[in-house]
Amino acid sequence: MKKIIVNSGWLIALLLTVMNLWMWDSQLQFSNYSENNLKMAVLQLVHVILIIAELWLLMQLGRTLKRHRLGRTRVITTWLVLVAYGAGSVLLQLVWKNQFYFSDLLNAVFPITRNIFPLATAYIIAMATFPRVNELSEVNRRFLGKVLVGMFLVATVFYNDLWGIKDSQNVLFYLMVMMVGAAFDGIELPDHWRRFVKRWGTVTLLVTAVLAMLMPTISVTIHYDMSTANRFSNLSDGLLVLVALGMFLLQKNQVIGEHQILVMSV
Repeated sequence: MKKIIVNSGWLIALLLTVMNLWMWDSQLQFSNYSENNLKMAVLQLVHVILIIAELWLLMQLGRTLKRHRLGRTRVITTWLVLVAYGAGSVLLQLVWKNQFYFSDLLNAVFPITRNIFPLATAYIIAMATFPRVNELSEVNRRFLGKVLVGMFLVATVFYNDLWGIKDSQNVLFYLMVMMVGAAFDGIELPDHWRRFVKRWGTVTLLVTAVLAMLMPTISVTIHYDMSTANRFSNLSDGLLVLVALGMFLLQKNQVIGEHQILVMSV
């Protein structure tokens, strides 16, 4: 029963992550909705929940890739899959729509340098580098994790793209979140710290959810537009990173979905 619950948690997080990637695609109405009403507040709340699921999943991914040295062959194979996917898209566009753009071909051949698939690129880099984190002492790993979380919080407080991760669609952002999971891997919280994380994690979640729902109204009132409506409902929000990290730490060092993640790397 426990194994079923664990696997269900992995699948639910994966489903919510896919929903987050889909719902806020620039071509859909959700990302362009800018009416200051109840629907907007509900969308903000939904976005917060989906973001937490995606952040938690990225941390879990970082933890798994730290624990397994997958080898150069598997890293290269994963990169070739990206190239094949891009080349297939170019070929399909040529056959189906009779269109060809040289820039699309460059994107297909150089997916990493042209930042076409930032999450996949971060995944490949993590496969090759994250096992090195095991060489750090626990003190240094914790310090690294705290620095990364602090960077998210500082960017949230000043609401400025200090580290180039505000839009969250770049390799650096994904690597930072996954590294948080790798850095805090292996930490067993004492009972009093678990109670502390549960209590303040819940408070942080509630406060962030309320702020996210109110931000459209605040933005319209102060700026007369929606320019700051998503201040507390974006992937790089430090408060949401804290909530996801709290959930991550409460797992009691248990890797969820490890087999599925490793299968994806084949």
